[in-house]
This record gives sequence, structure tokens and C-alpha cells, in this order.
Amino acid sequence: MRLYIPTKHREFLRIASKLPSLRTFVAENQSNADLIQAYDSCMKQLRSWRSKHIAVVSKYIVRPARLATHGAQNGISEKKEERSLEDDKGEELQGTGGSALIPFLRQARDETIGLQSRV
Repeated sequence: MRLYIPTKHREFLRIASKLPSLRTFVAENQSNADLIQAYDSCMKQLRSWRSKHIAVVSKYIVRPARLATHGAQNGISEKKEERSLEDDKGEELQGTGGSALIPFLRQARDETIGLQSRV
């Protein structure tokens, strides 16, 4: 991916990759209650965003792909297919990196937790 992004973005990523992680910095400053609270609040918002992202991916990528594939293969009407997909999570669809799409997004969301929730 770095070959395709603008040079300034590539340089930013190079510099950022050499810095210590924010999580490490926050963990090393456990006595700073305001810092911990701010970090945990950010993680909570990021987790919320990731949940919304899963919903959008499911609605606009997974479900239409399933409807197109299953409906065309089985001659099933779209209405009937929508009902049969109510509990379908899209486990076998792949993301751009070849990973299982929805499980990958869920794992990223579930691993987004604040420091206080681990203590």
C-alpha cells in the first residue's frame, strides 16, 4: 500500500512507525488519571465506530453480495433471500487482504479496549 500513497503520507507512516505506541505511553503513566480517562474515552469511541463500520459493511457489502450470489445461483427472489439471510454473518467473504471479512472486523473491534477495562 505504501507504494501507492502520496509521498508525504508515506513519510508520516515511516516516522510514526518509529515512535513508541500511544498505548505503551499511557500504560507507563497510570498515575495520570486524566490521561487514562481520555485514552479510555477514545478507545470507547473507536470501538463504537468499529461497530458501526461492521454494520455498514454488512448492509452494503455482505448482504448485497449474498443476495447477488445466492439469488442468481438458486433462482430465489430477493425478498425471500433477504428473510433467509437474517442471521447470516458473512463469515466466508474475504476482505481486501484476503482475511475473512466480518470476523476480521469483529476481532479488530473486540481488541479495542481501554486500559481501565484490563486492570
